[in-house]
Amino acid sequence: MIWRKAYEKHGWSGLYQGLEAQIIKGFVNQGLAMMVKSRVELFVFALYMRQWRKTHAP
Repeated sequence: MIWRKAYEKHGWSGLYQGLEAQIIKGFVNQGLAMMVKSRVELFVFALYMRQWRKTHAP
């Protein structure tokens, strides 16, 4: 129903109105999520290595 109304009122462009903004939003969100994930992985690895060095120090 909503798709049909948008098509009848605005044509094909009405169906895709706002899509560009959603794609950009998704791109930014995924980029941010990957950046945070990478930082967390590095932090956890650094903590692990610090603990490993304490237990395996000569």
